[in-house]
Amino acid sequence: DKKISMERLDIIQNQLFENQTNMNKSLENKTINVLVENLTDDKTKVFGRSEYMTPVILSGKEDEIGKIVQVKINHSNRTTLFGDIIRNSNKRVA
Repeated sequence: DKKISMERLDIIQNQLFENQTNMNKSLENKTINVLVENLTDDKTKVFGRSEYMTPVILSGKEDEIGKIVQVKINHSNRTTLFGDIIRNSNKRVA
């Protein structure tokens, strides 16, 4: 029956969306490796993918495309992580 199939599909999709949201939330305030792929459409940030293939929008520059960078995840939604590149400081502490 088509109605039963649609109800089952809704249940499965809702569970998938909940799992995606929970996974992304679990990465907030953590540092992960991200492969930088491209500039965003407005050219103000870069787009990449985490090791889990989750899209990541982050601060970055065009010359970082193709590199794996460490990113601190600040927040997320169901489909995307948002963060900033961790830039190593070369400053020495006495």
